Amino acid sequence: MDMSQTAHYVHDAETHAGDLHRVPLELVPRLGYDFVLFSQTLEHLYDPFLAVRNLFDLMVPGGYIFTSTPAENIPHMVPSHFFHY
Repeated sequence: MDMSQTAHYVHDAETHAGDLHRVPLELVPRLGYDFVLFSQTLEHLYDPFLAVRNLFDLMVPGGYIFTSTPAENIPHMVPSHFFHY
């Protein structure tokens, strides 16, 4: 795999860099993403609909977004664990 075509977007709780609620335009590739994987993340987003919308806006037509959430869960990483699905 050509890693130059892979982007890693990691959230930093102290600086809020990598916040999926605020995706900076400089991270948007010229042609958009064709695949986004974010796993075990939705329950940690205070507005998961906004975050998914932001990801959708970064996608090329026909691109894929894959996400998953825990089937059973207890609150963890409080205060950044917002939802149970």
